[in-house]
Amino acid sequence: MPNFLMTSLQRILPGIVCLGVLAATPARAEVSYLDDTQLVGWGHNNLGQANVPTGNDFTQIAAGLDHNVALRSDGSLVAWGRNDYGQADVPTGNDFTQVAAGAIHSLALKSDGSLAAWGNNYYGQTVVPAGNDFTQVAGGYAHSLALKSDGSLAAWGDDSNGLAGIPSGNDFTQVAAGAYHSLALKSDGSLAAWGLNFVGQTDVPDGFFLAIAAGNEHNLAIQARLSYDDLLVSGSGAAALLQRPIDVAGDATIESMMEARGGLAGVAATFGAQFAGGRAFPESPFTVVD
Repeated sequence: MPNFLMTSLQRILPGIVCLGVLAATPARAEVSYLDDTQLVGWGHNNLGQANVPTGNDFTQIAAGLDHNVALRSDGSLVAWGRNDYGQADVPTGNDFTQVAAGAIHSLALKSDGSLAAWGNNYYGQTVVPAGNDFTQVAGGYAHSLALKSDGSLAAWGDDSNGLAGIPSGNDFTQVAAGAYHSLALKSDGSLAAWGLNFVGQTDVPDGFFLAIAAGNEHNLAIQARLSYDDLLVSGSGAAALLQRPIDVAGDATIESMMEARGGLAGVAATFGAQFAGGRAFPESPFTVVD
């Protein structure tokens, strides 16, 4: 298996291609989906972080430093691994829709648009903001980040290195949290990043992007090209600037892009030859989805 990124393509329906996913922690343990939505874990297991729970009803997973949290199809949560700060003591209920993991804290989005967080709170990273207008949540090493339904951002927890200096505006569509930096995708396909920048992790490239993920000291993004999707890596290494797409009518959906932790990240997408925002790839090898 590749040491950096699992990108196995699997055709699941005519005209639809799914890109496999993998979430991981830095030199710790990795967890990924099986086709029947069971979980499998491997790697460093000194704290039980690779001892995944049984069941075949999991819909999402997130990996922290030495713990993991998963969402079940009934909306409940389960967590395992390191628990010295209560990061694996999940709240009860069946109203959760998304999970995220920081280094030693965990977060979840509820169906009513509110947030929940637990685990280490030294920097206030589990003191979630009030409101029922959140659509996504992400966890960094000791800070947390969320996207609101109006396209604005919220951040809390560790405010060093400019982490609290979230960009203004209501045009954001996705967020990702690295160890000490944050990343956001805008509705026009551009990127914004802030926080610690000692290896260039907040020096975002130009281009039209579809999805993002943040690692400890690097970022990943899917960038639109004239012929097909590609992965672009920035941060600890050189960033490749790819061509911008052309304008045509059409749409598609990026289903998910999971957190990157250290050396690994994953994405999942369903798409045809036409993509979100009216951007298309006329030479795409994939069939257009009606």
